[in-house]
Amino acid sequence: MAVGSMILLALTFGFGALDIRPNPKAPSAAHVAVWAPERPDYFLFADTAAFAPNAWSQLVALRKHPIVTGSPQLRANVDSFVSMAEGGLQNVKELSGLDVINDLHWVGVWVSFPASGSPEFLVALGGKFPADFTERTASRFETPTRVVGGSTLLISDDVALGLSASGVLIAGTTRLVEERIVASWKPAPAAPGGLNARLGALLADKPFLAFASDPGDALRNVLAVALADEPWAAELVIGHEYFGLAMHPKGVGWTWVAQDVAGAKVAESVSTGIVELSRAGQLAVRGATRVILAALRGSDDPSVKELLEHHDALLALVLENTSDGTFPAKVVANPKTRTVDVKMTGKSFKHVFPFGILVPIGAGAAFWSFSRDSVSEPETAPAEVLPAEVAPSNTAPAEQ
Repeated sequence: MAVGSMILLALTFGFGALDIRPNPKAPSAAHVAVWAPERPDYFLFADTAAFAPNAWSQLVALRKHPIVTGSPQLRANVDSFVSMAEGGLQNVKELSGLDVINDLHWVGVWVSFPASGSPEFLVALGGKFPADFTERTASRFETPTRVVGGSTLLISDDVALGLSASGVLIAGTTRLVEERIVASWKPAPAAPGGLNARLGALLADKPFLAFASDPGDALRNVLAVALADEPWAAELVIGHEYFGLAMHPKGVGWTWVAQDVAGAKVAESVSTGIVELSRAGQLAVRGATRVILAALRGSDDPSVKELLEHHDALLALVLENTSDGTFPAKVVANPKTRTVDVKMTGKSFKHVFPFGILVPIGAGAAFWSFSRDSVSEPETAPAEVLPAEVAPSNTAPAEQ
């Protein structure tokens, strides 16, 4: 298969999928936070409606890409891959009635590590779920069910799944699901300064992806012992009081609350360094792409020659989907609250976050892999096997 064509298609899909657009129907922070456990240590949020439909359309559009339509082999391979993905989505829809791409709108995940007992987790999924989603799923996998508050719960070990009265699908530790599945559920007030109290600020600007960390004392004690010999890892994992990261269609930002003044200085230094690396990363992608393409000229390798046939298209694609690194960025440190707030904005997320730094690395790895596979091992003749010589026996024949 043509290496250059495959790399160009991969970049076209990758950059296209990162073309995140604002979602005017994104859930409010209150709509998501209502399902949160009382004291979570970690939180992850994904506004799937902001990126999944676009990523899927980018994949399907590869069928009509000029390179694909002009190559019977590529057309067959791309069509086979897309058809396989379409088949998988169709199977899910037939089993559960859920169109994963268009019906799943957002996902929230909370994880808690209590002082005693097993870790607990909760997953809330917003979207358009069939009214009988739980029953169909339980029937398909022959899983026991239980009715709680008028809703059917699918129960497996200490994990439950059910559809709430408001249409949000809830899964996780049975105790947490049972509490929230009833129509009268009301969350407890968020503890001041805790992760739940900060969800409003974290989700205020409608991020498509967000993460928050606020390790409790029980988890900190465990991790402090486990990472005693790795101070850098301990600083990364438990060195903060709170850390919240939000990725937006126009950029990325985070809030870092340190445990002490010294930690706040570290947070400011690291944050400033990440901004500088993000700026440099944009130009590094452009420069690396130019150098790699130039270095490959003059090669006699057929794969290299085929790759260089797409020289202009590859370079144009990289230049279009990266920036010159001059996007606006702010690092605001408040020593009194030990807080560092960072915000980087630009034309789009991919023009700020240096995802493109992976492009030349990935392209080079793919090229190396394909080129390596294309080199056949020299055939070697089988070794000649000679009959073993039988040494004369010195043993005298036995007497009769």
